[in-house]
Amino acid sequence: MECPNVCGAKFEKRFLESHLSDECSKRMVTCEFCEKSVFYKDEISHLNQCLKFPVPCPNGCDQTDIPREQLKKHTDTDCPKQKIDCPFATMGCDFKTERQKMQRHVQDDSMTSKHVTMVGSTIVKHQDTLDKQVEMMDIHKETLGNCLQKVRDLEKLYGSQLIWKVDRYAERMQEAKTGKKITIFSPPFLTSRHGYKMAVSLCLNGDGKGK
Repeated sequence: MECPNVCGAKFEKRFLESHLSDECSKRMVTCEFCEKSVFYKDEISHLNQCLKFPVPCPNGCDQTDIPREQLKKHTDTDCPKQKIDCPFATMGCDFKTERQKMQRHVQDDSMTSKHVTMVGSTIVKHQDTLDKQVEMMDIHKETLGNCLQKVRDLEKLYGSQLIWKVDRYAERMQEAKTGKKITIFSPPFLTSRHGYKMAVSLCLNGDGKGK
């Protein structure tokens, strides 16, 4: 007979039970680390990527059974043999050594003054940067104030205010006196932003209605 799991094996029926429990490549087995069920034929492949499978530290420290999913955390924060940057790296110190040896570097008298100098230089740079940012903020504030004033000025153009300068006044007055052009009109304006469009009429020499 053929294996009911379709593993490809053929055997006598009396061997079915032992085949399914001990020999079939497609029998299900449970991972002892993550308890996931996998085919027997895939067990090795699964163990090579199982997140719970214990692995030794890649740096060779005393930890030899770290769950694979915790390996990065171990090297990033715990492993004494992991090479790390000096705590003053952001301030200019390029020294690197194993985590277990870094304290010796930091406490080294010959490095203390250098680290202090680095800290001072960094503070000065940050202060310069801060001063420049404050200066830029003042410039932006002034620019914003100018923009707001321009907006107010533009809004006035949409209001009911009218400033009308009559050009060629003498000429227009003469035209009014002779009756050639009694009435002149201002440029159109709005009573409000969405108000009425109007114009002002002016009779420089009167319109004769007062006689």
